Amino acid sequence: MNAYQGKKVLLLGAGAVGQVYGYHLAKAGAEVSFKVRPKYLEETRQGFDLYELGITHAPKGPSKLLPTNVLTTDEEVAATTWDQVWLCIPSTSLQGDWFASFAEAIGDATIVKFGHGPTDHAYVEAHVPSTQVVDGMIGYIAYQGPLEDEKVQDDGMLYWLPPGSPSLFDGEDSGRLSEVLGMLSDGGCAAKQGAGIKHKSAFPTAVLMPFLVALELNDWNFAKVKKSDKLDLASQATREAAEAIAREIDATTPAPIKLQRPWVLKMLLGVAPCITPLPLETYLAYHFTKVGAQTRRNIDLYIQMCERADLPSPSLQALQRALAARDGEDA
Repeated sequence: MNAYQGKKVLLLGAGAVGQVYGYHLAKAGAEVSFKVRPKYLEETRQGFDLYELGITHAPKGPSKLLPTNVLTTDEEVAATTWDQVWLCIPSTSLQGDWFASFAEAIGDATIVKFGHGPTDHAYVEAHVPSTQVVDGMIGYIAYQGPLEDEKVQDDGMLYWLPPGSPSLFDGEDSGRLSEVLGMLSDGGCAAKQGAGIKHKSAFPTAVLMPFLVALELNDWNFAKVKKSDKLDLASQATREAAEAIAREIDATTPAPIKLQRPWVLKMLLGVAPCITPLPLETYLAYHFTKVGAQTRRNIDLYIQMCERADLPSPSLQALQRALAARDGEDA
Protein backbone atom coordinates (compact mmCIF):
# COMPACT_ATOMS: atom_id res chain seq x y z
CA MET A 1 0.00 0.00 0.00
CA ASN A 2 1.18 3.51 -0.82
CA ALA A 3 2.61 5.15 2.30
CA TYR A 4 0.44 8.21 1.71
CA GLN A 5 -2.79 6.47 0.73
CA GLY A 6 -5.70 8.07 2.55
CA LYS A 7 -3.74 11.01 3.99
CA LYS A 8 -6.16 13.88 4.38
CA VAL A 9 -4.94 17.11 2.81
CA LEU A 10 -6.84 20.41 2.74
CA LEU A 11 -5.85 23.14 0.31
CA LEU A 12 -6.99 26.66 1.12
CA GLY A 13 -7.63 28.21 -2.27
CA ALA A 14 -8.17 26.48 -5.62
CA GLY A 15 -6.15 28.70 -7.91
CA ALA A 16 -2.94 27.83 -9.75
CA VAL A 17 -0.96 26.90 -6.62
CA GLY A 18 -3.73 24.82 -5.09
CA GLN A 19 -4.59 22.96 -8.28
CA VAL A 20 -1.06 21.93 -9.23
CA TYR A 21 0.04 20.83 -5.77
CA GLY A 22 -3.36 19.25 -5.20
CA TYR A 23 -3.03 17.19 -8.37
CA HIS A 24 0.38 15.81 -7.42
CA LEU A 25 -0.66 15.15 -3.82
CA ALA A 26 -3.65 13.20 -5.13
CA LYS A 27 -1.34 11.19 -7.41
CA ALA A 28 0.58 10.20 -4.26
CA GLY A 29 -2.61 8.74 -2.80
CA ALA A 30 -3.79 11.62 -0.62
CA GLU A 31 -7.45 12.52 -0.21
CA VAL A 32 -7.36 16.11 -1.47
CA SER A 33 -10.04 18.58 -0.41
CA PHE A 34 -10.39 22.33 -0.93
CA LYS A 35 -11.73 25.19 1.16
CA VAL A 36 -13.01 27.99 -1.06
CA ARG A 37 -15.40 30.91 -0.94
CA PRO A 38 -19.05 29.92 -1.40
CA LYS A 39 -19.19 31.45 -4.89
CA TYR A 40 -16.53 28.96 -6.07
CA LEU A 41 -18.16 25.90 -4.47
CA GLU A 42 -19.87 24.35 -7.50
CA GLU A 43 -17.01 25.16 -9.87
CA THR A 44 -14.52 23.47 -7.55
CA ARG A 45 -16.74 20.42 -7.06
CA GLN A 46 -16.60 19.83 -10.82
CA GLY A 47 -12.84 19.36 -10.58
CA PHE A 48 -10.05 20.73 -12.72
CA ASP A 49 -8.28 19.86 -15.97
CA LEU A 50 -4.50 20.26 -15.88
CA TYR A 51 -1.98 20.29 -18.73
CA GLU A 52 1.73 19.84 -18.06
CA LEU A 53 3.99 21.80 -20.40
CA GLY A 54 7.39 20.65 -21.63
CA ILE A 55 10.18 22.24 -23.67
CA THR A 56 10.39 19.52 -26.31
CA HIS A 57 6.89 18.05 -26.41
CA ALA A 58 3.27 19.08 -26.72
CA PRO A 59 1.36 19.71 -23.49
CA LYS A 60 0.34 16.53 -21.67
CA GLY A 61 -3.26 16.20 -20.68
CA PRO A 62 -5.78 16.95 -19.71
CA SER A 63 -5.29 15.26 -16.35
CA LYS A 64 -8.29 15.46 -14.06
CA LEU A 65 -8.20 16.53 -10.41
CA LEU A 66 -11.43 15.63 -8.62
CA PRO A 67 -11.55 16.87 -5.02
CA THR A 68 -12.54 14.45 -2.28
CA ASN A 69 -14.56 17.26 -0.72
CA VAL A 70 -15.10 21.00 -1.05
CA LEU A 71 -15.68 23.07 2.09
CA THR A 72 -16.68 26.67 2.68
CA THR A 73 -16.81 27.09 6.48
CA ASP A 74 -14.49 26.62 9.45
CA GLU A 75 -17.13 24.38 11.04
CA GLU A 76 -16.80 21.98 8.11
CA VAL A 77 -13.01 22.15 8.39
CA ALA A 78 -13.09 21.35 12.11
CA ALA A 79 -15.21 18.23 11.49
CA THR A 80 -12.23 16.42 9.90
CA THR A 81 -8.80 15.60 11.32
CA TRP A 82 -6.33 16.80 8.68
CA ASP A 83 -2.80 15.56 8.10
CA GLN A 84 -1.75 18.63 6.09
CA VAL A 85 -3.24 22.04 5.32
CA TRP A 86 -1.73 24.03 2.44
CA LEU A 87 -2.16 27.82 2.34
CA CYS A 88 -2.51 28.48 -1.40
CA ILE A 89 -3.76 32.06 -1.36
CA PRO A 90 -2.03 35.40 -2.05
CA SER A 91 -0.50 37.49 0.70
CA THR A 92 -3.27 40.07 0.49
CA SER A 93 -5.85 37.40 1.36
CA LEU A 94 -3.86 35.62 4.06
CA GLN A 95 -3.58 38.29 6.70
CA GLY A 96 -7.07 38.89 8.03
CA ASP A 97 -9.32 38.45 11.04
CA TRP A 98 -10.52 35.11 9.66
CA PHE A 99 -7.19 33.34 10.13
CA ALA A 100 -7.36 32.84 13.91
CA SER A 101 -10.61 30.87 13.59
CA PHE A 102 -9.26 28.85 10.68
CA ALA A 103 -6.04 28.01 12.56
CA GLU A 104 -8.11 26.71 15.46
CA ALA A 105 -10.27 24.61 13.13
CA ILE A 106 -7.33 22.72 11.58
CA GLY A 107 -5.95 21.57 14.92
CA ASP A 108 -2.53 19.91 14.82
CA ALA A 109 -2.33 19.54 11.02
CA THR A 110 0.95 20.37 9.32
CA ILE A 111 0.60 23.82 7.77
CA VAL A 112 2.41 24.32 4.47
CA LYS A 113 2.83 27.98 3.59
CA PHE A 114 4.63 30.08 1.00
CA GLY A 115 6.24 33.45 1.67
CA HIS A 116 4.50 35.62 -0.91
CA GLY A 117 4.93 38.70 1.29
CA PRO A 118 7.72 39.74 3.67
CA THR A 119 5.47 39.56 6.76
CA ASP A 120 3.51 36.36 5.98
CA HIS A 121 5.72 34.03 8.00
CA ALA A 122 5.49 36.09 11.17
CA TYR A 123 1.73 36.41 10.77
CA VAL A 124 1.12 32.67 10.50
CA GLU A 125 3.47 31.84 13.35
CA ALA A 126 1.67 34.33 15.60
CA HIS A 127 -1.34 31.97 15.40
CA VAL A 128 0.22 28.48 15.31
CA PRO A 129 3.39 26.93 16.79
CA SER A 130 6.37 27.21 14.46
CA THR A 131 6.96 23.46 14.87
CA GLN A 132 3.66 22.87 13.07
CA VAL A 133 4.74 24.81 9.99
CA VAL A 134 6.57 23.74 6.83
CA ASP A 135 7.78 26.67 4.71
CA GLY A 136 7.91 26.39 0.94
CA MET A 137 9.15 28.03 -2.24
CA ILE A 138 7.14 27.23 -5.38
CA GLY A 139 9.23 25.60 -8.11
CA TYR A 140 6.92 25.87 -11.12
CA ILE A 141 4.92 28.26 -13.29
CA ALA A 142 1.16 27.74 -13.52
CA TYR A 143 -1.71 29.71 -15.00
CA GLN A 144 -5.27 29.38 -16.29
CA GLY A 145 -5.11 28.89 -20.02
CA PRO A 146 -5.00 28.79 -22.83
CA LEU A 147 -3.29 32.10 -23.40
CA GLU A 148 -3.09 33.62 -26.87
CA ASP A 149 -1.29 31.44 -29.48
CA GLU A 150 -1.04 28.36 -27.26
CA LYS A 151 -1.42 24.81 -28.58
CA VAL A 152 -3.98 23.81 -25.95
CA GLN A 153 -7.47 24.50 -27.22
CA ASP A 154 -9.57 23.70 -24.15
CA ASP A 155 -9.66 25.63 -20.90
CA GLY A 156 -7.54 24.28 -18.08
CA MET A 157 -4.63 24.90 -15.73
CA LEU A 158 -1.34 24.85 -17.59
CA TYR A 159 1.86 24.35 -15.64
CA TRP A 160 5.57 23.85 -16.21
CA LEU A 161 7.96 22.08 -13.87
CA PRO A 162 11.34 23.50 -14.96
CA PRO A 163 14.08 20.85 -15.00
CA GLY A 164 16.45 21.25 -12.05
CA SER A 165 14.08 23.59 -10.22
CA PRO A 166 12.33 21.59 -7.49
CA SER A 167 9.94 23.13 -4.99
CA LEU A 168 11.90 23.78 -1.80
CA PHE A 169 10.63 23.15 1.71
CA ASP A 170 11.96 23.41 5.24
CA GLY A 171 10.57 23.03 8.75
CA GLU A 172 11.54 22.56 12.37
CA ASP A 173 9.77 19.19 12.65
CA SER A 174 11.66 16.68 10.50
CA GLY A 175 8.73 14.26 10.46
CA ARG A 176 6.30 16.84 9.07
CA LEU A 177 8.88 17.99 6.52
CA SER A 178 9.64 14.44 5.37
CA GLU A 179 5.96 13.73 4.81
CA VAL A 180 5.53 16.84 2.64
CA LEU A 181 8.63 16.03 0.58
CA GLY A 182 7.78 12.36 0.25
CA MET A 183 4.20 12.96 -0.78
CA LEU A 184 5.13 15.44 -3.51
CA SER A 185 7.96 13.25 -4.81
CA ASP A 186 5.70 10.20 -4.95
CA GLY A 187 3.18 12.31 -6.83
CA GLY A 188 5.69 13.30 -9.51
CA CYS A 189 6.46 16.86 -8.36
CA ALA A 190 10.17 17.38 -7.67
CA ALA A 191 10.73 18.62 -4.12
CA LYS A 192 13.66 18.77 -1.74
CA GLN A 193 14.73 20.36 1.50
CA GLY A 194 16.11 23.88 1.33
CA ALA A 195 17.62 25.03 4.59
CA GLY A 196 16.38 28.38 5.90
CA ILE A 197 13.53 28.76 3.40
CA LYS A 198 11.52 30.87 5.85
CA HIS A 199 14.07 33.66 5.54
CA LYS A 200 15.53 32.97 2.10
CA SER A 201 12.12 33.06 0.40
CA ALA A 202 11.83 36.77 1.18
CA PHE A 203 14.80 37.68 -1.01
CA PRO A 204 13.64 36.34 -4.42
CA THR A 205 10.39 38.24 -3.91
CA ALA A 206 12.42 41.40 -3.30
CA VAL A 207 13.96 40.90 -6.76
CA LEU A 208 10.69 40.00 -8.46
CA MET A 209 8.40 42.75 -7.19
CA PRO A 210 10.35 45.84 -8.41
CA PHE A 211 10.97 44.07 -11.73
CA LEU A 212 7.24 43.40 -12.11
CA VAL A 213 6.49 47.05 -11.44
CA ALA A 214 8.97 48.08 -14.15
CA LEU A 215 7.30 45.65 -16.56
CA GLU A 216 3.79 46.84 -15.72
CA LEU A 217 4.81 50.45 -16.23
CA ASN A 218 5.98 49.42 -19.71
CA ASP A 219 2.81 47.53 -20.65
CA TRP A 220 4.39 44.12 -19.90
CA ASN A 221 6.57 44.52 -22.99
CA PHE A 222 10.15 43.21 -22.70
CA ALA A 223 11.49 45.37 -25.53
CA LYS A 224 10.02 48.54 -24.00
CA VAL A 225 11.25 47.87 -20.48
CA LYS A 226 14.80 47.12 -21.69
CA LYS A 227 14.95 50.67 -23.08
CA SER A 228 13.20 52.24 -20.10
CA ASP A 229 14.72 54.01 -17.11
CA LYS A 230 12.35 51.93 -14.97
CA LEU A 231 14.66 48.93 -15.28
CA ASP A 232 17.43 50.94 -13.59
CA LEU A 233 14.96 51.93 -10.88
CA ALA A 234 13.94 48.30 -10.41
CA SER A 235 17.56 47.22 -10.05
CA GLN A 236 18.22 49.86 -7.39
CA ALA A 237 14.88 49.17 -5.67
CA THR A 238 15.77 45.47 -5.43
CA ARG A 239 18.92 46.30 -3.48
CA GLU A 240 16.99 48.68 -1.21
CA ALA A 241 14.32 46.06 -0.49
CA ALA A 242 16.83 43.27 0.07
CA GLU A 243 18.86 45.34 2.53
CA ALA A 244 15.70 46.24 4.45
CA ILE A 245 14.67 42.59 4.62
CA ALA A 246 18.15 41.59 5.80
CA ARG A 247 17.92 44.11 8.64
CA GLU A 248 14.37 43.00 9.49
CA ILE A 249 15.22 39.30 9.83
CA ASP A 250 18.84 39.74 10.95
CA ALA A 251 20.28 38.02 7.88
CA THR A 252 22.84 38.79 5.20
CA THR A 253 21.75 40.00 1.78
CA PRO A 254 22.66 37.31 -0.78
CA ALA A 255 25.66 38.29 -2.88
CA PRO A 256 23.86 37.87 -6.25
CA ILE A 257 21.36 40.52 -5.18
CA LYS A 258 24.07 42.91 -4.05
CA LEU A 259 25.85 42.47 -7.39
CA GLN A 260 22.70 42.53 -9.51
CA ARG A 261 22.69 45.31 -12.13
CA PRO A 262 20.34 46.40 -14.96
CA TRP A 263 22.43 44.63 -17.62
CA VAL A 264 21.77 41.34 -15.81
CA LEU A 265 18.02 41.95 -15.99
CA LYS A 266 18.31 42.83 -19.68
CA MET A 267 20.19 39.60 -20.34
CA LEU A 268 17.53 37.58 -18.52
CA LEU A 269 14.80 39.32 -20.51
CA GLY A 270 16.52 38.16 -23.68
CA VAL A 271 17.08 34.57 -22.60
CA ALA A 272 13.90 33.76 -20.64
CA PRO A 273 11.43 33.66 -23.57
CA CYS A 274 13.72 31.18 -25.37
CA ILE A 275 13.80 28.64 -22.55
CA THR A 276 10.19 28.71 -21.33
CA PRO A 277 7.44 26.73 -23.11
CA LEU A 278 4.85 29.47 -22.74
CA PRO A 279 4.22 33.01 -24.02
CA LEU A 280 6.08 34.68 -21.16
CA GLU A 281 5.00 38.30 -21.67
CA THR A 282 1.36 37.27 -21.96
CA TYR A 283 1.63 35.07 -18.87
CA LEU A 284 3.24 37.77 -16.73
CA ALA A 285 0.64 40.33 -17.80
CA TYR A 286 -2.22 37.93 -17.12
CA HIS A 287 -1.06 36.54 -13.78
CA PHE A 288 0.47 39.59 -12.14
CA THR A 289 -2.30 41.94 -13.21
CA LYS A 290 -4.66 39.58 -11.40
CA VAL A 291 -2.54 39.77 -8.21
CA GLY A 292 -1.50 43.38 -8.69
CA ALA A 293 -2.71 44.30 -5.19
CA GLN A 294 -0.12 41.92 -3.75
CA THR A 295 2.68 43.56 -5.75
CA ARG A 296 1.66 47.01 -4.54
CA ARG A 297 1.36 45.85 -0.94
CA ASN A 298 4.85 44.37 -1.04
CA ILE A 299 6.37 47.60 -2.39
CA ASP A 300 4.64 49.49 0.43
CA LEU A 301 5.98 47.00 2.99
CA TYR A 302 9.54 47.30 1.68
CA ILE A 303 9.38 51.07 2.09
CA GLN A 304 8.07 50.67 5.64
CA MET A 305 10.91 48.25 6.42
CA CYS A 306 13.42 50.79 5.08
CA GLU A 307 11.91 53.45 7.33
CA ARG A 308 12.13 51.18 10.39
CA ALA A 309 15.79 50.44 9.64
CA ASP A 310 16.56 54.08 8.84
CA LEU A 311 17.56 53.13 5.30
CA PRO A 312 16.99 55.28 2.20
CA SER A 313 14.45 54.02 -0.33
CA PRO A 314 14.35 56.57 -3.18
CA SER A 315 13.97 53.98 -5.95
CA LEU A 316 11.23 52.05 -4.16
CA GLN A 317 9.39 55.31 -3.55
CA ALA A 318 9.80 56.33 -7.20
CA LEU A 319 8.25 53.03 -8.31
CA GLN A 320 5.48 53.48 -5.76
CA ARG A 321 4.67 56.96 -7.13
CA ALA A 322 4.76 55.74 -10.73
CA LEU A 323 2.34 52.93 -9.88
CA ALA A 324 0.00 55.33 -8.11
CA ALA A 325 0.03 57.62 -11.13
CA ARG A 326 -0.72 54.71 -13.46
CA ASP A 327 -3.51 53.49 -11.23
CA GLY A 328 -4.96 56.99 -11.24
CA GLU A 329 -4.91 57.06 -15.05
CA ASP A 330 -6.62 53.65 -15.24
CA ALA A 331 -9.30 54.53 -12.70
